[in-house]
Amino acid sequence: MPLADELTYTGSTGEAIKFGLAGNLRIDDGDTLRSRVWSRTLGYRSLEGVTRSAREVTMEVVVVGAAEADRIRRVLDYDMALNSPGTLEMGGWSQRALVPESQTDVWRVETFKLSLTVALLDGVWRRSTVEHFLPRDEAIDDGVGKGYPHGYPYGYGRAAAPSGLVQPGYLPAPMRLTIFGPASAPSVTIGGNTYRYSADIPSGGFLVIDGVSKTATLTNINGSATNALGALSLGSGEGSGTYAFERVQPGRNRVLWDGSFGFDVETMQEEGEAPWLLT
Repeated sequence: MPLADELTYTGSTGEAIKFGLAGNLRIDDGDTLRSRVWSRTLGYRSLEGVTRSAREVTMEVVVVGAAEADRIRRVLDYDMALNSPGTLEMGGWSQRALVPESQTDVWRVETFKLSLTVALLDGVWRRSTVEHFLPRDEAIDDGVGKGYPHGYPYGYGRAAAPSGLVQPGYLPAPMRLTIFGPASAPSVTIGGNTYRYSADIPSGGFLVIDGVSKTATLTNINGSATNALGALSLGSGEGSGTYAFERVQPGRNRVLWDGSFGFDVETMQEEGEAPWLLT
């Protein structure tokens, strides 16, 4: 699927810039977002410090209409002025981005070619998959009145909760674990690693353990949020079996918990460049 069929930049205010193959805003030649770079240092017969860092690419676009060109500039400059990244998204894959530079070539009246320098801030493209695990000791309904914010994310019948989690990628993936209160010192084991929180989550509140940002936030029923990192089990780090930010392995992972609370698992499959097949 062509890149331009899918590409959208959504600014930090929520205003969107949609790129197409035709119309007033379209991608010109090239597909620079489908490229990848591993940061590395060449050692003696080895590579060292291998990681995927933020990088810049140049994207050529054609804009028809001065009003549209002005709108694009304002959306991009607003995010730069506040250093508040927007989001590039295509076919469900996304990453944070800013546009620090542009060069303009006027082709004809009301038609402009822009060379945009795009800073890809995450180093990877991510696509999220969410699985819901409900309490096992309650009748399954919409969750309203059970302390879950706004009820469960979806309406459920009485089907059994899943006992496993499928991670569709080919590399270990970070995840975002959301545990809904009430829960006392909850722990969840996924694929052999235990994600443990040693404090309580009040009724109507929820805990978010974010494996991308390496943060933990407890939000109460009134919406107030506090840093919950101190109550997480970090073990001795990655691979220790009790690391709260452990990545989820590819394939099917067994899920274990005591059933007294519900939680969501959002796995974030990663790719170094935007995939050609966006389905």
